[in-house]
Amino acid sequence: MTGLENLEAGGGEFYFNADGELFAADPVTNALTPVSELPAPTPSDGWETAHDTAPKILAAAITIHWVVMTPLNGIGAPDTGAGLTADAEVLRGASAIVGSAGSDPGWQGPAAQSYDDRNSEQQDRITQMVDLDTELAGQLQTQAAEVEELRNNMYGVGVTLIAAIPIAWGLYQIAPPVGPRLSTVYQIATATACLAADISLQTKQGLRPQETGAAIEKVAASYAEIATAAQASRPLH
Repeated sequence: MTGLENLEAGGGEFYFNADGELFAADPVTNALTPVSELPAPTPSDGWETAHDTAPKILAAAITIHWVVMTPLNGIGAPDTGAGLTADAEVLRGASAIVGSAGSDPGWQGPAAQSYDDRNSEQQDRITQMVDLDTELAGQLQTQAAEVEELRNNMYGVGVTLIAAIPIAWGLYQIAPPVGPRLSTVYQIATATACLAADISLQTKQGLRPQETGAAIEKVAASYAEIATAAQASRPLH
C-alpha cells in the first residue's frame, strides 16, 4: 500500500493515508489493519477497561502544578513598597521644615553659622534617607510586578494542563491499543513540557529574593552610617 505516512506511538507502529484513515502494522508480518477493525483489547494486551488509565498522567501533573509549584509564589498581594514611598514623603516634609529653620537674619556670628551648618547637615541626612527609601521602594515595586507576571504565567500553565484533559480523553476513545497509546504519548509530552515550564519560571523568579535581600542589607548599612555620622556630629557637653 502506497501513500502512507508512518507514525510511532506507545511502542506500536501505525500508518495513516491522505484520507486520514489510521492503520496498525502487525509487528511480525507487517500487515496493515485499519484501526477501526481491530479487536477489542484483552488483559493480555496490556490494556484493561477502556478508561482505566485515561488522564492519570495529566492528573498527576496538575496536582504537582497546583499543589506543589503554585504555592511557592505566595498568596495575597505582594509588597509594592507603598509604606516606604509614604515614609519618603514624610521625610521630604521634614527636610522642608529643617530647611526653613535657618538662623534669623538678625542673628550673626559664629554661633549662627554653626547652627546653620548643623541644619544643613541634618537636611543632607534626611535627603539621603529619602533616596534610600525611594531606592528600596523601587526594588519592591519591580519584584511585585515580577511576582504578578510569574503568577499569571503559572496560571497559564495550569490552564494548559486542564485543557489537555479532553484531548487525552478523545485520543483514548480511539480503538485500543492505538487510542490508549496515543493518549499516553500525548499526556507524557504535555505534562513534561508544562512541568519544565514551571521549573524554568520558578528558577528565574528564585533569584529575585536574593537581590532584594541584598538591597535591604545595603539600605540598612547606609542607615547605620547616617546614624553614626549624626552621632559623631553632636556637640560634646
